[in-house]
Amino acid sequence: MSDWLTPIRQISPIRYPAYKKKMKESVLRKYFDKEISAIALNQDVDESQIKTGFDTTSLEIEIMEDNDEYIITTEHLIELAADTISNKITFQNLATIAFALEGSDCFIWDSETKDGERVAKVLFEWDNEIINYPIDYTNLNLWSVYLKTGEHNLNR
Repeated sequence: MSDWLTPIRQISPIRYPAYKKKMKESVLRKYFDKEISAIALNQDVDESQIKTGFDTTSLEIEIMEDNDEYIITTEHLIELAADTISNKITFQNLATIAFALEGSDCFIWDSETKDGERVAKVLFEWDNEIINYPIDYTNLNLWSVYLKTGEHNLNR
């Protein structure tokens, strides 16, 4: 039998694992409204992530059905930072929450105000720690100061 008649091994398409479940914007809203704990929020976020590469994670987000806009303030982010400092929310999940808030049509802030400008800056920094600042205990405290005062003294 010649080589050209030898069967070629079939290569299977890459299959990514199915999501365990979707992160829910409604759970995030309940956290901000103090209806659920930070631990419950962390669990919702944690169970929605799939590691797809060495340093990449994917997630699927379930959008709120009511489509009502929910205004995010510096107080919301101060609470997220405090719950992360107290280990109720992981550093990775905080970054994921920031990503979800930035991409949401329901969660909003007015970047033309000082409060909204601080919200936008911190969410961007949490979501992009590789190009900004690492999420760690020192920087979380400094972000809290920034959110309260506007004084930005973060450490790389």
